Amino acid sequence: MKVFARVSPKQKEYVVTILNSLGYTTLMCGDGTNDVGALKHAQVGVALLSNSGSNNNAEYEQKKKAKISEAQKLHSEVTSARQLPPALSPNQQAVSNAQKKLNEVLKELEEAEQSHIVKLGDASIASPFTYKQSSIQCGN
Repeated sequence: MKVFARVSPKQKEYVVTILNSLGYTTLMCGDGTNDVGALKHAQVGVALLSNSGSNNNAEYEQKKKAKISEAQKLHSEVTSARQLPPALSPNQQAVSNAQKKLNEVLKELEEAEQSHIVKLGDASIASPFTYKQSSIQCGN
């Protein structure tokens, strides 16, 4: 087994393709856009994504549930206020404020969801295996 480290993106790709052509089995482990070429050519490609540990995911899910609950409550308020006869309806300003707040909460939910999506160019796009913890642990 040979390990190559601290090389340029072109050198990574070159080393992997040469070793492939010589009949070796290659594994590339990378964490960024500069690793994509080598990851694509390697027989085994592993992408490393940081800041996605289980604590972060649990915290994210908890915040997401709270936002969804808030959005459902606001939606219910807006819907019920619109169904009331005009004489019993709360003032239009209150309904308008609730609708604006609902739109803000929905936008926050969408932005939070987008931040958890892997962006084009990330190493994981080229890699069939993606490791999402903040550190690597080895076992026997």
